[in-house]
Amino acid sequence: MYDRVKDHQAAGACIQNMLLAAHALGLGAVWLGQILANKDRVNKVLGLNDQHELAAVLAVGHPLHRNQQSLRQPLETFILHEFGENNL
Repeated sequence: MYDRVKDHQAAGACIQNMLLAAHALGLGAVWLGQILANKDRVNKVLGLNDQHELAAVLAVGHPLHRNQQSLRQPLETFILHEFGENNL
């Protein structure tokens, strides 16, 4: 690794770009984060040895529909302070 933090940030940016590309192609995709709790089993299924460190798994496919509803909270819930000319 060049720098562990920068390499992980680059991997995250790459994954986000892959998710955006999948969407642009009309595919459904999701970043499966909880799967890291089972990384040993996933490595075995994928045939990866201990030399590799599982960082992320993406599920990609053709969605049955696009009318699902998100249960996420609105962005405003997470903003602590806005910066800028009008928000000093």
